[in-house]
Amino acid sequence: LTASRLNSSEKVRRVRFPLLDIASSKADSRIFRRSPPVLGYRKQQLQNQIKHLHHGELLVGNADIVETNHSNIPYLIAAPTMRVPMILADTVNPYLAARAVLLLIKHGEFPSGALEGEQISDGVKSVAFPGLGTGVGRVPPEKCALQVRTAIKEITLDEYEFPSSWADAQMPHQQMYTDKFRDLQY
Repeated sequence: LTASRLNSSEKVRRVRFPLLDIASSKADSRIFRRSPPVLGYRKQQLQNQIKHLHHGELLVGNADIVETNHSNIPYLIAAPTMRVPMILADTVNPYLAARAVLLLIKHGEFPSGALEGEQISDGVKSVAFPGLGTGVGRVPPEKCALQVRTAIKEITLDEYEFPSSWADAQMPHQQMYTDKFRDLQY
């Protein structure tokens, strides 16, 4: 799906991406969980980047990129949905991970490799998201899709509006994971 084709009434569907610039990876904050096959021996490089550039832990809401040396998917972005494996009920962690990926692509630079120091946005035209948080985290696919769509709308389509108050901030936050709104101040 392209960002321009997303709308609130669209149903969740599976899409295959035969050629990608970047794939984002479901991960914990230290990349200990099973890695995607495309990462291969680069897992150690990514863990080293996390140790040195992120003080040993890539927290939820942050992302990093590594070259894969794979012809179809030249880069992989790690964007954790959880610090350690856990159930993600009533969280916006998939949103935070997707937002981190999109912000990295939009504003980040390649930290190493052939394009070191160059803008990621100059070298990336497509990205694929796995079902962020839908495995161990047990986030329903529909909630994951809603949260990823929200990140795309806010970051890629520039539809973010800074809330004017706590009350204005809590409603859209809760709508990403529940249909039972409550005042979180009390």
